[in-house]
Amino acid sequence: MTKRHHIRRRDSTTELGGPRWKVWLGRRDFTESRDDAQLSLPSPFLYISSTTKSFTNQRLAINDLVIQSSARAPGYARCAIFRGRIYNDTNIAPTFTCSLQLFWPPLLSNESDPRLAALDPTAAVLDTSYNQNLLQQKGCLHSDKAFLSDPRLAELVKSYSDDRERFWRDFPKSVVKMGNIKP
Repeated sequence: MTKRHHIRRRDSTTELGGPRWKVWLGRRDFTESRDDAQLSLPSPFLYISSTTKSFTNQRLAINDLVIQSSARAPGYARCAIFRGRIYNDTNIAPTFTCSLQLFWPPLLSNESDPRLAALDPTAAVLDTSYNQNLLQQKGCLHSDKAFLSDPRLAELVKSYSDDRERFWRDFPKSVVKMGNIKP
């Protein structure tokens, strides 16, 4: 990631209602292919223990996992990623499930659906509502439900949900740490 990419991420975070932070120089870009770099990213289908291990292997803390997941708030996911969750999981708010099922009915096995769903109702803003949604069992992704199954992660989700200032204090530190991991 180049300095320009760090500045774009910081500035887009600020545009979405988040904080600004100092962008450090000296980040080296990766020389491997994008596919090789993707191998070190955790899959959204991993169990929370594997996701946590992936982060700790990169010398990131569990609060970085919660913060970086919270950064998905302005993001979207293909319904193929979460369709199984809204039709098969029981630890998801029933009204939330029903609202998603209205827009994403079950598919036949040979169909595909490229449409996207917002991961957070306030998708145009980076805020703590993503964490609030997790506490209300309104997370689309399989990995979202897992945050509440680990007491340490659940405590952090609640803390960031309740304390916006703490979230904004920790967010830039986590982004800088992410920017300094092995390319």
